[in-house]
Amino acid sequence: MRLVGYADVFGPSHPLYKAYLAGQKKTPGRLLSEVLEESNGKYETSIALPDKFLREVAEKAAATGNASLAAAAETALFPISLEHLRGHDPKTTRIVYGARLERDESDPPLEPCDG
Repeated sequence: MRLVGYADVFGPSHPLYKAYLAGQKKTPGRLLSEVLEESNGKYETSIALPDKFLREVAEKAAATGNASLAAAAETALFPISLEHLRGHDPKTTRIVYGARLERDESDPPLEPCDG
């Protein structure tokens, strides 16, 4: 199991796009230019992970004995690479980004976490 960052272009192929068009969601994400401005042009950003999510990461780390996952649960800011977004127009490209837990094929089955 590992904690991975993601940054996706928000557009017609994004899962939230239909909900956005139907008025069920406000405009998700941010313009790439805003994120790059905050990072002084560096194609990387960092996010603070919610406490509830960090507790889930810590629980999964304890259940699997995964030291790198346990270290990630102690991280104040989690880095997200934006390198794959080079070539997109920063002024018109809206992105959504965050972090998620991904299972590896070698991971043992886990009981669901309460919460």
